[in-house]
Amino acid sequence: LGVFTVPANYSMVAAKGQSKNIMMNDLPVTTKAESLQMIKLNGKVYMRVGVSLANSGTKVLSDPGYKAYLTSAGGTVFELRLDDASSSYKVQPQEKKTIYYMGEIPSYIKTVNMTLQFAQEDSTLKIDLPVQSFILPAATTAKLAVANYDVKKISIDNNTVETQIKSASVYSENESAKWSIQFRIKNVGNKSVTLPAYELAIKATEGFIIPVDTKALTKLTLKPFEEKIIDLSADVRLNLNQSTLQLQLTEPAVADKIIVPTAYYQIPYSQEKNSFIGLESIMENSYGTFGVKLDSIQRLPWADEDQIVAKISIRNTKLTTVKLPALKALVKAGLNDLSSTTQIVAKNAQTSLAPNETAEMYVIAKVPYSYSISQLRVVLQETSGDDVTNFLSLNTTMLNNAMNTVVSGGSFHIDMTGKKAEIRERRTTIYSGSSSNVMYTELEMKNEEPRQSKQAQLVAYYKTPDNQYYEAKVSQSSDATSPNGKNLVTVWSKLPQSVNTSQLVLYIGQGVADGKLTALGGTSTGYINTVGLSLNTVAVTPSSNLNNVDMFPYSLSVVNAVGKISEGKDALNTVITYNLSKNGDYEAGAYEHKLVLEIIDPYGQTMEK
Repeated sequence: LGVFTVPANYSMVAAKGQSKNIMMNDLPVTTKAESLQMIKLNGKVYMRVGVSLANSGTKVLSDPGYKAYLTSAGGTVFELRLDDASSSYKVQPQEKKTIYYMGEIPSYIKTVNMTLQFAQEDSTLKIDLPVQSFILPAATTAKLAVANYDVKKISIDNNTVETQIKSASVYSENESAKWSIQFRIKNVGNKSVTLPAYELAIKATEGFIIPVDTKALTKLTLKPFEEKIIDLSADVRLNLNQSTLQLQLTEPAVADKIIVPTAYYQIPYSQEKNSFIGLESIMENSYGTFGVKLDSIQRLPWADEDQIVAKISIRNTKLTTVKLPALKALVKAGLNDLSSTTQIVAKNAQTSLAPNETAEMYVIAKVPYSYSISQLRVVLQETSGDDVTNFLSLNTTMLNNAMNTVVSGGSFHIDMTGKKAEIRERRTTIYSGSSSNVMYTELEMKNEEPRQSKQAQLVAYYKTPDNQYYEAKVSQSSDATSPNGKNLVTVWSKLPQSVNTSQLVLYIGQGVADGKLTALGGTSTGYINTVGLSLNTVAVTPSSNLNNVDMFPYSLSVVNAVGKISEGKDALNTVITYNLSKNGDYEAGAYEHKLVLEIIDPYGQTMEK
């Protein structure tokens, strides 16, 4: 029929580094073999081929279903498959994207002058027809290992994503090494990117693989230049070498696809630091960078057990305002988990922090009073459904009871927003009984808020020098107090007669319940900001008469008492007339006090009213 002359320099094979225009799905596409990587893993050799596709058409290019083959210089052919990240790829008009093929080869095959071949099945002839071949660049060995704190750049949908182990720390508990790792991910590309469902595991040199929870990576989308810090945790057996562990990042396993790790990050070995009272340390998480300080730790009595109160300050070190999440607390005293008894009380109801602004909060947990504690761990966590993310973690062995003391006659202040007040002792006395004594203290409470305010509900204990604690009953008015107004708080407790009351100290703090200060008249489940108030005990001196009897803030005067007896009756009808006046300097409401008048006849018989 005729003859076609093929040019002498014609070749179906594109030279090394040369691009070829190919019609894919009726779209003109500029294609180029970009890279050839060799990955050695578990005694096997995998080849990874990168091919760029530049869509010059007006429609989206999807995978045309080409078959790909890797051919050695000696003619041996190996089938390639798209890796998981490149499967079902799509290239927008005028977009350029690099896709990757994977294949396994024997370790003895030479990788010099390898060729990539594309073929497409002819549906009529039922055979594979050649599309295009490319001479590949020289093979390079893929560097999967990432040194301590180094940045590993990963390409996802032609976007560059930085990954890095930001920090790591470990502590031992029983037979496990408890690891906490911060993994940083930043999109440095110019478009949003959704991460593949990466799987993470810790790889030990002894060959063990320990899975790591990766819920935080599920469907994670990063905007251009957006950065996330992911908190990871894992338990590793103590008998494994902890200084050579690696964090393995792998795409999820898919049937009929070769999956190799994307990177191995060397985990820096660093033992968990001990937090010192009053010393700020810088911590970074996905919300920002914070200066965190453990202000104090108090261990105090609570009914038949003890409560531990850790006061924590969180300062925003960034130049932008950050939003704080809703937090819950995990508390461990040694190996004893106290989390079921914990509550967090915020000093101010802050949901965000301006630059250099500080939030203060109290973490409260209950512990048996006989339990000896040498180490305390406090972890603040954000929970969303079943997902738990650590916000910060503190560990300390500095468990000296931080107790502010107030000298006799001195005062202390409540500094909680809405409840600010000054408290001082007015008087303390002892009422002796036949089997026990009553310790009684009156406190003057001055409102330091600029407007009318209800008092903080107080909780109190009397403490002896040998660390015995006697729970006290506190009586307060439920009425609001005016600015600079004064109110009276009465505290009392029954004590055995053997207690030396001259050396008692009143431990007093603000009651809390359900994560906030207790409402007046409510039931407290703990208390915070406790101080030790030294008392000035004075003896009770009964009045010689019933004129101007001091019952602060009241004064009682009996005007007269008239007794009448009716003929033929054995009852004495007694009428007592008295004046009861109140000190107007105090906004005293109702208290749990009773006024008892007792009449004693010459024969010692008594009557009370």
